[in-house]
Amino acid sequence: GALLGLALLVMVNPFSSEWTEPEKQRRGGIGAGLLLVLIFLLWNPDFLERFAANNDVLGAGEAGTPGDIGDADGGAVETVAQATDVLLLVIAVGVAGALWYFLTRSQFVSGPADQSAADELFEADLATAIDQLMVTLNDDSDPRTAVMQSYALLESVLASHGSIRAAHETPTEHLQRSLQRLRIDAAPLIRLGELYEVARFSDQEITVDQERDAARSLQSARTALASLA
Repeated sequence: GALLGLALLVMVNPFSSEWTEPEKQRRGGIGAGLLLVLIFLLWNPDFLERFAANNDVLGAGEAGTPGDIGDADGGAVETVAQATDVLLLVIAVGVAGALWYFLTRSQFVSGPADQSAADELFEADLATAIDQLMVTLNDDSDPRTAVMQSYALLESVLASHGSIRAAHETPTEHLQRSLQRLRIDAAPLIRLGELYEVARFSDQEITVDQERDAARSLQSARTALASLA
């Protein structure tokens, strides 16, 4: 039981960088509950065994055999002990839930306003980054190198706002997830991710025309961001 609880806690993984803040909070609450259950099972490792044995004793008492009457009485006492353990566990989980709620309550109350401000800051930083991306893509350097450098800059901006690419994500998938919050069409930026995948993971040539097309697409995204200001 304890090993199962530990495995579930690892699977929940509440503080992974790939989760958004609301998801971290939800998983953190689940993780706190699992941690309490794990601590309870470590503190009282024979709880499940006693619970199963108690059911066997009660079943024997219901059969009505004289020799099992004493065992049934003992089972009743054991039931009280089990009920006390369960009650303590329920109280502990309830206290943990209440504590988690009060610790995160201010975030729930002010969340929308704070999120709006964070989104505006993200868009402003992204606009600045796009300016730099267009300079890189419009210079006379090797197109493959320019695309790779441009994506690296874009990825660093996303990381600075808490959106880090997960190990299982492709660059394009990372951009699709991270740019959902934008109030403009993110297709030009996602296209840069697609070009990066070609440049980074294949021998296919990145042409000057593709590089310039990417720069022009980013210009349209930059104009759209400027219209939001």
